[in-house]
Amino acid sequence: MAPKMFGVVAIALGSLVGHATAGSMYVAKLCRGHTCTDPRFPLLDYVLNEQKCTCRAHPCWDDYGTTHYCSSEANPYLMYSYNSDRTLNCACHEQPFYNSRHILHDLCPGHNCETPEHPILDWDESQSKCICRAHPCWDLDGFKHSCPADKVLRYREDEPETRGGKPKGVCECIPKLDPPHLSTDLEERTASRMYVYVAILGDGHALGSAIELADATRAEHMEWHVKCAHLRHAAGMEVALARVP
Repeated sequence: MAPKMFGVVAIALGSLVGHATAGSMYVAKLCRGHTCTDPRFPLLDYVLNEQKCTCRAHPCWDDYGTTHYCSSEANPYLMYSYNSDRTLNCACHEQPFYNSRHILHDLCPGHNCETPEHPILDWDESQSKCICRAHPCWDLDGFKHSCPADKVLRYREDEPETRGGKPKGVCECIPKLDPPHLSTDLEERTASRMYVYVAILGDGHALGSAIELADATRAEHMEWHVKCAHLRHAAGMEVALARVP
């Protein structure tokens, strides 16, 4: 039996325009006091039909069985949006991205924010319409927050410390939104293991020679994921990832 296949696809810079790096202030209000700490489910979201807050995986990590990721140094951040018909778009961008599915899918499908001064797509509750706003963490109580390149700046809110007090805005750096199985110990070189990528034909014969990546970085592993995915798509082959101790 062939090893389990990972359907992993690298994507280039797409046509998405918005640069939403923070998250919705509307969702932060709905989900005040909530946060998401599990890297498998990093997106704080509001489930409209259940009227509750939840932590979601990035929609592009499972796009009908395809896992998108970004390997380009120029455009390393995975972002998503929805067309007016609520079709998912995944793309890579030069700026970090973080927003709620409730905003992008439920309330504002087909909307984008095009100006760098107001890059955050959000919902204006008082006017019942979609708006573009500045990043809340660019001026939170007089401070401008930022994160290193491998992190994403996220805004959320905690409950007031006293009854009737002001909610507390929180700016924090979370890990870059890479798919979880590509964000593990592959960041470091792993000479103790050998990963072999083999394209398997329908009759079970291996195509070409096995590739040893005993001392490979995460980026190099991703490159082979993509090469195998391209072989599978072009020739109708099954692509297998085998790990040999």
